[in-house]
Amino acid sequence: MFVFDLTHDRMASDPVAMVSDVQQAVILDEGRYAQAARKIGLSPREFGLFESRVLLGDVHRTTLPTRIDAMAGMHRGRVYAVRNVRVRAGQIAYVVVLPGKRVYVPVVCGNLSVVHSPRVVRRVLHAAPRRLPRGLVPTSSSLAAVTTVPMQPPQALPVIAPELAPAAPAAAAPLAAGGAHRFFAIPFFTWLAGSIGSVIGESGEGGGGGGAPPLPPCSAGTTSDAGACNL
Repeated sequence: MFVFDLTHDRMASDPVAMVSDVQQAVILDEGRYAQAARKIGLSPREFGLFESRVLLGDVHRTTLPTRIDAMAGMHRGRVYAVRNVRVRAGQIAYVVVLPGKRVYVPVVCGNLSVVHSPRVVRRVLHAAPRRLPRGLVPTSSSLAAVTTVPMQPPQALPVIAPELAPAAPAAAAPLAAGGAHRFFAIPFFTWLAGSIGSVIGESGEGGGGGGAPPLPPCSAGTTSDAGACNL
């Protein structure tokens, strides 16, 4: 790699400290810069674009890279170019950005130099196919079976009626039973009361106590209430 000393073989007689200095150098020494552009690898179209941007003031002040792809110089009135140039770090220069290239004009010497923009390599990442478990190979029939299975509507659950507890026995049953005993007891007590009353009546008649009044005496052709005497 060639190490270039910017203080020697200068294309500009005076340093180009301002943008107007760069414009003046390119306009006044157009033939010189056109020849230098051709030697460092710029096409006529690229040099025309560089020249128009310089005239429009589309020039930016920056630091010159330490590695230059190609740089032009002038020795004894003759323009030449060297490739793979190294310069000292911290050198100030003006830059014009072209498609895929950057053209520099160092302030110290005004030499024309170029640095190619790094190429961006786009890598397309393909997703790796998903591996199936060993022994499991999908077939067209299995895929068709999977895709043609209809969706089943949800089935309604059967309605289960709650079990009813056995009906409790009617409360009237014991009452009915008690009523049967009651109706059975009424004739019994009626008969018992009648018997007791007859016994009391007989005892009163015989004893002269305060029992039932005596029957009227029977007369000829009559009967008593008891129907006992019929004369």
